[in-house]
Amino acid sequence: MLLGDNPDDYDKHFILTANIDLDPNLPEGKVFTNAVIAPGPPCLNIYTSIATASDPPEGRSSTGIPFTGVFDGNGYTISNLTITGGSYLGLFGYLGFGASIYNLGMEAVHVNGTGRSVGALAGCNYGGEITMSHSSGVVTGIGSVGGLVGYNWQGNITSSYSTSKVNGVRKVGGLVGCNRGSITTSYSIGTVTGDENVAGLVGENYESVTSCFWDMDASGQTISAGGEGKTTGEMQKAGTFLDAGWDFVDETENGTEDLWWILEGQSYPRLWWQYGRAFSPHPQDGALDVPLPLILSWSPGGSGLQHDIYFGEEEQAVANATTESTGIYCGRQAADMTSHDPCNLKLEKTYYWRIDEVN
Repeated sequence: MLLGDNPDDYDKHFILTANIDLDPNLPEGKVFTNAVIAPGPPCLNIYTSIATASDPPEGRSSTGIPFTGVFDGNGYTISNLTITGGSYLGLFGYLGFGASIYNLGMEAVHVNGTGRSVGALAGCNYGGEITMSHSSGVVTGIGSVGGLVGYNWQGNITSSYSTSKVNGVRKVGGLVGCNRGSITTSYSIGTVTGDENVAGLVGENYESVTSCFWDMDASGQTISAGGEGKTTGEMQKAGTFLDAGWDFVDETENGTEDLWWILEGQSYPRLWWQYGRAFSPHPQDGALDVPLPLILSWSPGGSGLQHDIYFGEEEQAVANATTESTGIYCGRQAADMTSHDPCNLKLEKTYYWRIDEVN
């Protein structure tokens, strides 16, 4: 938030050193009305280099400074970002040439725009680089609405994915609403709904979409302006992505950087820095009116990992508990056991739970 208030720092380098929870219900929390960082369209003069392009980013004005620095997520997440506003919404409203965002997770976002260029990570990526990042939550807007990025204008998006639910009027995509740049080795699986140019991966596309996929079953969309649609079963097979040249752990034919890993037949590809973290909790974080009886469940964070389970009525107690915390620590389960019965729960109470993956 401080960075967002200091445009003079938009060309500098930053590294995330912890998870950040932007839940508006927390002390000093807030519902944002603009993007947190670089909230306005960039200055007119930075468009001179693309004067021959077919048309400029929608709704540009002569105010605002884009973020052109480096933001290294360092494998951490920013969760519960909540925005209710107009256009150019996301953690970043505008990324400019030179911007580089990587190793960042945006989780459980709620971004609701009444205008254009709306996404979880960036409203408009104008010439920036986004790589090895992901998003989840809900994104809504009018035009150029994407689960990760609303408008990708001469920008590059690589090795990233979105599970966000996306809804809009036109140019609506599970990953990107409108693409005039490059998208490679990325995917989306979230539900996508809208009226015009609505698609599983990219709503409207004018440039390059290479080796990208979307889940036709999960998204409810069988078409896209770019990418290749697959069934859920196909999306959970390593071969689908290896055949397209994706670089996975424990294979060398597609490279040795080991950018992705997957639990075959159990989940979708995950980024290398996500190994060792449980996924897809049920019930989801913040779920209300959960019916009884309840069985907790999750997806494992890697092959062969065991699961330490913590459960209680006090958030900090659960967060700080160790395996010696009687009454909160519920034991360690085998790798193939990804559910737990907490027993004897009461209605009208709030409970907290935590899963630690153990190698």
